[in-house]
Amino acid sequence: MRGIHPGPHMFTACLLTASDMKERPLTKNELKLLADTLTKVEVTPETLPILRREIAEIREERGLEEDALKAISYIREKAEGVGAHEDVTNLYWERHLVNQHLIMYELEKPEGERDQNVMDSALKEMEKASLAADEYMIVHNLTDLKKDSHRFLGKVASYKGRHDEAEKHYKEMAGLYEEIGHPRRLEAYAAMAGTMIMQGKIAEGMGLGRRTYAEFDQSEDAKVLRKEDYSTWAVWKSGAAVHVAQGLLATNTINPFKEGIIDWLIDAKEVVADPRNRYRIRVDEIESLIKRIQTP
Repeated sequence: MRGIHPGPHMFTACLLTASDMKERPLTKNELKLLADTLTKVEVTPETLPILRREIAEIREERGLEEDALKAISYIREKAEGVGAHEDVTNLYWERHLVNQHLIMYELEKPEGERDQNVMDSALKEMEKASLAADEYMIVHNLTDLKKDSHRFLGKVASYKGRHDEAEKHYKEMAGLYEEIGHPRRLEAYAAMAGTMIMQGKIAEGMGLGRRTYAEFDQSEDAKVLRKEDYSTWAVWKSGAAVHVAQGLLATNTINPFKEGIIDWLIDAKEVVADPRNRYRIRVDEIESLIKRIQTP
């Protein structure tokens, strides 16, 4: 059974995830309890992969951002204490993602209703976490993680309006993943499509986005990813449509492409609405984009 049970150090996380047991997702209250428990668990190199999966589940639940950040801070500190340097780097990136979600929630709102203070604060925290991860990675010679560092630094650059810099990060990320034949290169190309549109390269960005979206169903490594980890595949694939739509909206160039983009987003929503996808935030994000495009 998935849950939390007493251990030799007061609390320990159960080593079975929802996907292992193929049972129902945890409720918000259960995730909140789990987050609190994660600030009391014993952290070892052996348990860290499980703890990180639990954190990833908690950070996807809207309204539990503070709970997630407390758990991340505790586990990252303990991970550093046991010399789990790769986990420390990834936990900095978890902090980035929680703050990115805070910005995403504000961007779902009509422009006049967005809380700029929340967005500014979250972006500052995203940048701090991403730079801390990059520095930690360099100090501890974790060169293999540089591919992922570009993803987080690129997102910060994009939110700060430095789209040329963001494009360079995503291009570098894609190239590094191309070298090892990993489908995460497609996530990078999807994000790069949006940065191109933000720089006025509309046709080029839309073309890249469409090709990338199709490749998630065509390339052999992406097919393997879909079979082994549907959630990741779904979020990466739908990102191609999302990044293009966001770029067109931000540059006020959506009108000539409205119908096609809405159809594309509806298709992408079907991908992430599938019950196999545990990352539900993307569903809300797509619904918000469709509504914004449809609103005169």
